[in-house]
Amino acid sequence: MTLDPPALPPLLRARGLAFAYAEQPLFHALDLDVLPGRALVLVGANGSGKSTLLRLLAGLVAPDEGLVDRASELDGDITALAWLGHALGLKNALGVAENLRVARGMHGDGGRMTIAQSLASVGLEGYDP
Repeated sequence: MTLDPPALPPLLRARGLAFAYAEQPLFHALDLDVLPGRALVLVGANGSGKSTLLRLLAGLVAPDEGLVDRASELDGDITALAWLGHALGLKNALGVAENLRVARGMHGDGGRMTIAQSLASVGLEGYDP
């Protein structure tokens, strides 16, 4: 008789996620778990919300509805989850807050986090105001 190994908790759990861009819903009532040793593959057309969902799961964007639980937030391991994107659109000549202002100017804030809240969410409160 073989025993199954104990089930490991998910590295990432999302429940009831909803997000709209310019008042156009990208997704709603989205639930997902990413288990250790597994991959999440997103497939969809340009503009369907794939990158937005990844940014939301990484904590770079706040959902309109729902919750995201990350293992790194539960056990203090900040290396458990990271975002590595392409063509992030950051300007090297600008500071952190200035880059955020440019992004908000181009995309609007949609009633989401302020620049100060964004900085605080990644441990940079008071930095580059």
